[in-house]
Amino acid sequence: MTILVLMLALDLAAVKAEPDLVKRANRALDYAFEQLAEARKLTSDGSAEALKKTAEEITAGIDLMVETFSQARRRTGDMKKAEIRLHDLIRRLETLRQDAPFDERAVIESVEKRARASNEKLLELVMGKR
Repeated sequence: MTILVLMLALDLAAVKAEPDLVKRANRALDYAFEQLAEARKLTSDGSAEALKKTAEEITAGIDLMVETFSQARRRTGDMKKAEIRLHDLIRRLETLRQDAPFDERAVIESVEKRARASNEKLLELVMGKR
């Protein structure tokens, strides 16, 4: 069962094909977490170009999650759970940035900033604009 879930989440195109908006958003966030694990491996290997590609994939997963939840406005409980998970992703990005070599920190920092902006947007969806 776990292997099936991982195989489905590995490909962002398969995530985009999910018809259920809540499942699509959650799988997009799962995809971002998987890419973060890959980025952690790449920082220890020193592959800067591969790290940039993985950083783009993390951002794509986060963007897809926020975009999907903006289409499913009435699912605030699911949005709040995703917001909590996104906050966890941001904390992990902070740790990765601190642990990464100096020359790779800028790439991770840009993803972290984008994740924070997405977190704010998701909070606006949950709480509504005031």
